Amino acid sequence: MKNVYRCNVALGGDLGQVVVKNGVTVPELVILRYVHLPTSITNICLTGKEKYDSEGERYRLGKAYSDEKVVEIFGQFGELPMDIKELKIDPNLMEEGAKPIGKFEKKSESEEED
Repeated sequence: MKNVYRCNVALGGDLGQVVVKNGVTVPELVILRYVHLPTSITNICLTGKEKYDSEGERYRLGKAYSDEKVVEIFGQFGELPMDIKELKIDPNLMEEGAKPIGKFEKKSESEEED
């Protein structure tokens, strides 16, 4: 299971056109930062976990953003980044008060039984 995030995307860097994007994977964060400028992706917050791998994510991102864009950013072959720490994102771009990057709080035993 890999982490997924929610973030604000200032389309083309325009702060007047900001959309909230949910279910964003680490490779998709790379694409969004490339397409819209690194500082245009803000309020990044860990929201959950999903099962995905490099091959499936390449395919999904190719359909969403074009295969050409995926190859331009990541190259034709190889593993995609799966850990947000690899992206070296400025902590100021994370959502204020968000949990540390890549960590969920441990559930208590009573919460797990629910």
